[in-house]
Amino acid sequence: FRRLSEVDDRGGLDLVNYLLRRQRFAQAIAIVENQIEDNANGDVLAMLNVSAARAVLGSGQGDPLPFLEAALRRAPGNGQALALMEELLTQRGDQAALDRLHRDELQAPCVHPGDFARRSFRLLALNRNEEAQAAADTGLQIDPPNCELRFNTAVAAMRQGEEALAEREFARVEMSSPNVYAESLRMRAILRLRRGDGS
Repeated sequence: FRRLSEVDDRGGLDLVNYLLRRQRFAQAIAIVENQIEDNANGDVLAMLNVSAARAVLGSGQGDPLPFLEAALRRAPGNGQALALMEELLTQRGDQAALDRLHRDELQAPCVHPGDFARRSFRLLALNRNEEAQAAADTGLQIDPPNCELRFNTAVAAMRQGEEALAEREFARVEMSSPNVYAESLRMRAILRLRRGDGS
């Protein structure tokens, strides 16, 4: 393998993801374990480690946890790393670690739209709707078409009694994420039924 210093940071992530798509998990993991430069971009390193964790899960061999821990050391608010870590800890039944994760992630800085999507999701789970809406709205300033952020801001608005705003936001969810889009259609239907509009 070429060392990742011989390609740009993004190229290293693209290479790992290319190998993952071809189910060449061992090669992807080897790159992340052996070819990462310590001075590389922290966000890219976090995503490389998330990709490696996915590779470990895909191969069924090894433990993805160290890769997720490495990702969160580099980017503590990384939405993908947090979601995958939550899934893993839930599967393992490690409630103490899950509680720590949930506590710590609310203190971590959000940088990318996926980070804000994760933050708003967690705040919604805690019924902290005003904060969830603020987090989602901040993410939407970075990525206006983001389906998850748009959906989360709509849910937060609905829970706060702002049903007209919620319906407008659900209507703005794009089809690029079929599951989120389908759920937004369902939520719009609920809002219409509430006000007696069956159209």
